[in-house]
Amino acid sequence: MAFAFVATDDGFELRAGATVLLRHGAENPAVELGVGAASVDMCRGNFDIQEVLTERWPLDRFSATGMAVRLWSSQYHDAAVNISVRVDGDTASLALCAENEAANRIWVHFPRGEAESIWGGGEQMSYLRLNGR
Repeated sequence: MAFAFVATDDGFELRAGATVLLRHGAENPAVELGVGAASVDMCRGNFDIQEVLTERWPLDRFSATGMAVRLWSSQYHDAAVNISVRVDGDTASLALCAENEAANRIWVHFPRGEAESIWGGGEQMSYLRLNGR
């Protein structure tokens, strides 16, 4: 399957064949960075999660080179993320690396149909269904 960053009027799309995996534009950034602190308490497998978000930076600017994109904020000079796609045979991976070491939150906005759901996986102490989060 061919992966490509394709230019649009005000941004780009990351495509796998004809499927749009990620869509970025100045008005609808694909990625946001932030800083926050969480308090997680567990009692017999039940979690109480409290979170305080102190900063959130929409990354509304970008530059693309081959299979890599750099996103950054027009308002916060320290907020930037590098995105790269690595393809190894039939396997592909998307890597995001924040340039700001203080950033400990990242939001990636995936395009989806109205009836589609996005589910979280792996070890996490948050919500399983991630629509709108």
